[in-house]
Amino acid sequence: MSNSNYPEQKKTALKVYCVILIIAFIWNSAVILAPVFLKMGGIYTTISLFMYSAFSNTCHQEEARSFALVGNSLAVCSRCTVIYLSFFAGSIIYPFVKRLNNTTMPPLWLLFTVAGIMFFDAVSDLTGLYNNSFLTRSISGGLLGFVLTFYIIPGLINFVLEVKFFFKPQNPDSATSK
Repeated sequence: MSNSNYPEQKKTALKVYCVILIIAFIWNSAVILAPVFLKMGGIYTTISLFMYSAFSNTCHQEEARSFALVGNSLAVCSRCTVIYLSFFAGSIIYPFVKRLNNTTMPPLWLLFTVAGIMFFDAVSDLTGLYNNSFLTRSISGGLLGFVLTFYIIPGLINFVLEVKFFFKPQNPDSATSK
């Protein structure tokens, strides 16, 4: 990709970023609205049960390990809730920290470190080394969700730019002749 496509790259990066932001907003809204809809009753109960069912594929949804709203657990556990919310917060902050068309990512050791912290918190609880809490689950999840922002956003932007470049018709005048 050349610098001559810079305005096009910038527009594409902005579109990808906006899609990520919208999806993260809808995702977090569903997590929070599931217990509210359940409380409202009627047709909202059906919608709520669909939300809980959809999130059951990604989370254990243990009531004792979940935040509650209006007397019902959120659609995911406390760790997943904070991962999603911190990813959304990181997404909002992202363009203030990095240019959208800058697809460089932080070093992988950062991602492995925060993932390791969360893994250690989960495994330590499972093995009985120590009992984790809402605080440790929230901190480890929050760190991972926020840091993931700086890998997922540039990764998806780069992916879309590469796909667009791959499918873009090549200008025969720019090809070198033998």
